[in-house]
Amino acid sequence: MKPQNPGAITDSLLQHKSVYKVLRANVSIGQVETYDATGVPATFIQDNGDGILIRVGTHANPHGLANAWTGNNTDTIVTHNLGRVPIGYYVTKKTVSCDVYDGTVLPDESTIVLKNTAGLTADTVLYIF
Repeated sequence: MKPQNPGAITDSLLQHKSVYKVLRANVSIGQVETYDATGVPATFIQDNGDGILIRVGTHANPHGLANAWTGNNTDTIVTHNLGRVPIGYYVTKKTVSCDVYDGTVLPDESTIVLKNTAGLTADTVLYIF
């Protein structure tokens, strides 16, 4: 990518087109590895993003997921195995209205402790980074 000196409208436009071209085809936060019996993604492969997608299922865990919520506003240990302490997380999918928030234990290189407001019925996908 050629360095640009912002200022003129054409230079700015060229700069934005260059960044767009790089990002549109070369950045991915992950891909589906397996699906559960209902066709919903169950596990993910880490791609070239610096985080990982993880599904945290309902407490009943009918699909045998590695992570499942333990209760309403209750600490739940989620294994991420990033090899470093994560700096945050996004909720990318949820089956019920809920908030996901920090638990009472600080994250480490392999786990993060989170809580949710929907308790045992939440089925979520998180991007931990």
